Amino acid sequence: MNDKRLEPLRDVGEQGRARRFQRLRRTDLLSRFRQMVRLDEATFRPGQLEVLTAIAKGFSPIVQVQGTGGGKSLSFMLPAYCAPDGITLVVVPLVALREDLQRRCTEAGLRSFVYRAGEPTDSDVSIVFVTPETLVTKSFQTYLARLQQNQSLDRIVVDECHLVLDVLYSAPNKKVRFREEFVQMGSILEQAGVQLIFFTATLLVRDQTNFYRAMNLQPGHVELFRQPTTRVAFYY
Repeated sequence: MNDKRLEPLRDVGEQGRARRFQRLRRTDLLSRFRQMVRLDEATFRPGQLEVLTAIAKGFSPIVQVQGTGGGKSLSFMLPAYCAPDGITLVVVPLVALREDLQRRCTEAGLRSFVYRAGEPTDSDVSIVFVTPETLVTKSFQTYLARLQQNQSLDRIVVDECHLVLDVLYSAPNKKVRFREEFVQMGSILEQAGVQLIFFTATLLVRDQTNFYRAMNLQPGHVELFRQPTTRVAFYY
């Protein structure tokens, strides 16, 4: 990891969020990981500690390319476990994936809820799951602004982020799920002013530039982590 081309998250200077990032930077991540999974012999998989260290330092944006089952979810679960008084917003396009992630959060002792327009919000949580459709709604933008105002939002994570390329590469008249939502997502994330993390198992090297453009990311500011994308039997 080349620290010279990384930039600290600008908003870390804010009082509430700063304390959580400072606490995260001082944390023994391996010890807390073992505590979270209740396994004294647990170890990080290749590449996981590097991503977690970048997150703890407040670098943004981060793109993590790793195979399905390779442990990407640890990159938002462990920071939330170490600083549970902050909120991590996770954008998940697939219901089955969201349900699986929420189950893992519960097993790890992390409180979470799924944001749905018109339903009460739970302030005593560390993880908030939201779909791309809901992310772009006016009601969610109001909720997001409230989180930003009270400095409780630490980061936004976008899972299956490669789906934006389906929109980019498809014909305008072809029906593509989340077309409008992904078109709007880049500008929403850019204005959020918090740490941004993107997960995918299928971002090809030749597609990186187009992905960055679609998400309004500056290539020189992105910290990219790549691991083999073959499936492995690992869950965090």
